[in-house]
Amino acid sequence: MTLEEIYYISQVIAAAAVIASLIYLAVQTRQAARSSRAAMHESRAATVLHHIEKWSDANFSEIWFKGNTGSADMTDDEARRYTLQVGGVIVMWEERFRQRKEGMLDQSRWAASENSIKLRCGVPLLRMKRRWLPSLQHDVMCGLPSRAAPAVRTYSPR
Repeated sequence: MTLEEIYYISQVIAAAAVIASLIYLAVQTRQAARSSRAAMHESRAATVLHHIEKWSDANFSEIWFKGNTGSADMTDDEARRYTLQVGGVIVMWEERFRQRKEGMLDQSRWAASENSIKLRCGVPLLRMKRRWLPSLQHDVMCGLPSRAAPAVRTYSPR
């Protein structure tokens, strides 16, 4: 075997090794992307579960009901707690909206969030807070009637 033949054989082996490395990297990248999406969906489910547990908690469910119905007999503490909870929900919706816009949340998962947003837009405090969500309002809430929110007592730090 000549030196030239050895050179050609080594080049073929090197090319095969490069191709094998690229295939390995493609498989690893796909698995990492799947794992990342799975973690994101798990986090989303944990957030929803947290909100359900919070809303069904005996100490908070009455506050949640009062806030959702626009009750005028909320105390300052109840209004503060309700407003903070609603703020957290709005941040969660905004994050899901951004994930959808960036292609990280598929349409079927976004549809569930979109339905939840539309369902809850009848809540008096959320109607008042719609100004917090300009991009969401444009994409999701455009079809909603623009009703003036009833006077609801909300917490404002002094």
